[in-house]
Amino acid sequence: MSDQEFSAQELHQVDQIFKALDQLRDATGHEKRGAQRGIFATAQGMILTSLPARTRHKMFPRDVSRSGIGFLSRRPFKPSERFVITLPHPSGIERVLLCKTVFCRYTSKSMHEIGAMFEATITAPRGKGKIPIEWVEKSISELAPRKPAAA
Repeated sequence: MSDQEFSAQELHQVDQIFKALDQLRDATGHEKRGAQRGIFATAQGMILTSLPARTRHKMFPRDVSRSGIGFLSRRPFKPSERFVITLPHPSGIERVLLCKTVFCRYTSKSMHEIGAMFEATITAPRGKGKIPIEWVEKSISELAPRKPAAA
């Protein structure tokens, strides 16, 4: 099994974490997203591409709204870290979304709950969506050390 595939055990663990998080949903005070969310009914795996390195990671979507996405990942994400996800559509197109991490917290079983907002999107025929170079450049420029202001 490649690191891009999802085992039955992984999907079961994620489903258990989702159930635990659902019980805490309104009690934690983390519900800051203004747009209504759609909940993923089952744990299903997706791949995201972190920027600027373009490395690929497994993710398990939890919920999605017009403004962002919530998911679980074994990899923690730093605040403001950018990544790209591709959402296929039955019509044969796909939506490529630039996302920015808003929060990340450890849950259990080596998983992290991540909330991210959508910053930009493009639409392309399925399999043809490429990450725009501007998105990569933006991520690189924000990683560069800041020069101190002249005195």
